Amino acid sequence: MQFSQAQDFPPALLEKNYYLQRSVVLIISGSLVALISWQIKRQMLHSYQAVAQKDKVISLFGQHVSPEVVEMLLNQKGSWEGEIRYVSIMFMDIRGFTAFVHARPPQEVVTFLNTIFALSVDIINENHGIINKFLGDGFMAVFGAPVSDGKDAQNAVAAALKLLRAIEDAVGSGALAPTRAGIGIHSGDVLTGHVGSQTRKEYTVIGNAVNLASRIESLNKTFQTSCLVSEDIWKKLSKELQAEGRFLEKVSIRGASGQIAIYSFA
Repeated sequence: MQFSQAQDFPPALLEKNYYLQRSVVLIISGSLVALISWQIKRQMLHSYQAVAQKDKVISLFGQHVSPEVVEMLLNQKGSWEGEIRYVSIMFMDIRGFTAFVHARPPQEVVTFLNTIFALSVDIINENHGIINKFLGDGFMAVFGAPVSDGKDAQNAVAAALKLLRAIEDAVGSGALAPTRAGIGIHSGDVLTGHVGSQTRKEYTVIGNAVNLASRIESLNKTFQTSCLVSEDIWKKLSKELQAEGRFLEKVSIRGASGQIAIYSFA
């Protein structure tokens, strides 16, 4: 049987081909939609996990940690659960703070502290450290944990000098009331890791080096200085940075074996 050009195929066959083609299109479209939906879901899950991990880092190390350090921590394979690290520790204390508090209303005291701590956070971050704890009228900063660029002592002293200059400039401009700060820096092995309960943990450093750094800072009152460092720090500084400091004397410090050579930068 032969069909004319207008009737090459029977209507039933044409209808069958139409539905077959439509079914193929629907199957392909459905597969594409499913694939796209899976990719979107995977990307959303990845984004959620990234945000959750970033939030975990910030909750453990503090909101004052720089974005650069957060990224380094996210890319770091270590779990930060606990290890011994050689670090540089800085303590900063505001001189005469008790008298300052008694002479001013609480709002002014809070504004004063926020101004100094805002300067401190920026400068410590710029020099690859983290402020581990705020201590009322001061703070403890760590250089070399949880991440290090290999120049921790150099970074700590550079940050200290820049912070003292920033405070001086802020006083000169009227942004701060007359203020003096004392800074002490020491280096040594410390235990680092998460400390706390199941509901709240924070990253901290523990060890004799921390205690010695605090006691070196307190020597500023004795020597009427603003920035003191131990010999352990001094030996790791560049000659250019050493040129800004000077040897003071060897002192006996509780917790140290023998006397410690102390150097002043301000």
